Amino acid sequence: MSPVDEYIESLENTHQQHLIYHLHHLIMTFSGVSTKLRFRIPFYDGRKWICYINPIKKNGVEVCFIKGFKLTNRTQLEARKRTMIKGISIFEINDETLALIAEVFQEALELDKNS
Repeated sequence: MSPVDEYIESLENTHQQHLIYHLHHLIMTFSGVSTKLRFRIPFYDGRKWICYINPIKKNGVEVCFIKGFKLTNRTQLEARKRTMIKGISIFEINDETLALIAEVFQEALELDKNS
């Protein structure tokens, strides 16, 4: 079992565990992506750091993109007073949410490959 899988299994909040599990498996379907625990949360890398998944209050998680301000899908991304990182807060998993994360992640992955 990988450290990220162990992290997901160790979460006490089962709703957040469910959310992170689905997001983790979605992101890992992309070619050239690796994962590692940093700062006690899962980070996803291409050539450099692309994003991370962070548990937040109210039973949600936030998928934060390291170069979020360079992404074109900015209407869905929240800055929360951060200078580079933008994220999407997720409270439920559905087809629309997964499609949005896949679209934004694909763009972030392309940005990573071209930088």
